[in-house]
Amino acid sequence: MTALLSAHEIEVLLPAGWEGEIYRRPGGNGSTSFPVMHLTNFPLPAVRGDFGSGVVELMEPSSVFISLFEYGPQSVGKALFSRNSFPRAVTGEDFHPNRLHRIISGQLGFQRFLEESARAFCLYIVVGGRAKFGGLLGEINRVLPSISIATTRPV
Repeated sequence: MTALLSAHEIEVLLPAGWEGEIYRRPGGNGSTSFPVMHLTNFPLPAVRGDFGSGVVELMEPSSVFISLFEYGPQSVGKALFSRNSFPRAVTGEDFHPNRLHRIISGQLGFQRFLEESARAFCLYIVVGGRAKFGGLLGEINRVLPSISIATTRPV
């Protein structure tokens, strides 16, 4: 059974067995925070960092972690973000241990800075192991096309 997860102008259709959350961290000193989405195909820990600290250490070879982190309007149009749009599918060549924020033996990572709907993001994906990589890639490619990002409305 699938479930719709929606918040902060971001939606995703979660396949059976997946968990997720879309949230904003509290802004400090009057600063604005922007949405972060976390998705996993295993139980999502309550305490975790934006790019998976507290999650990746728990991953098994059949695990997937996806983070979509928004940078805010000041990043829209910058070269780092504007060269790429949101990928609707990824390939095996897109993943490498050197693309991990923290290298953990056996894990592979994907990272892309992108613009979608006039918003700047980093899409970060970690797979738990190489042995089941083909199946994990299939799971990821079922989730990515279901993610939709709307243009934010002025506050």
